[in-house]
Amino acid sequence: MTTLAVRDGHQVRKRTKEFMTSLIAGALQRRQLVFPIDDLEIEDQFTTHTYTLHDGRIVYSKGNDHVIDAVRCAMLAREQSTLNQVSEETVSLVPLTTEPVFI
Repeated sequence: MTTLAVRDGHQVRKRTKEFMTSLIAGALQRRQLVFPIDDLEIEDQFTTHTYTLHDGRIVYSKGNDHVIDAVRCAMLAREQSTLNQVSEETVSLVPLTTEPVFI
């Protein structure tokens, strides 16, 4: 579950996968999310992904959805503004000498 807001001291929550999927749908409708026209893998996954309702809950089809899941995660991170908090970091790699591991 993802907390969307707090109203009157109560958390407004939604199932995370449904929420992430609604973020994708909204961004596509507003043309804020665009995919390469020639990427057949993306097209295949988005056009063949299905869902059913079970006890009032959405159940998404299994398999062939790795791209969709990656986009879901990216949209959730964007929504939660965590990507804006990432800053550049300079990493210094100092050579390290150790005893040989393989002989």
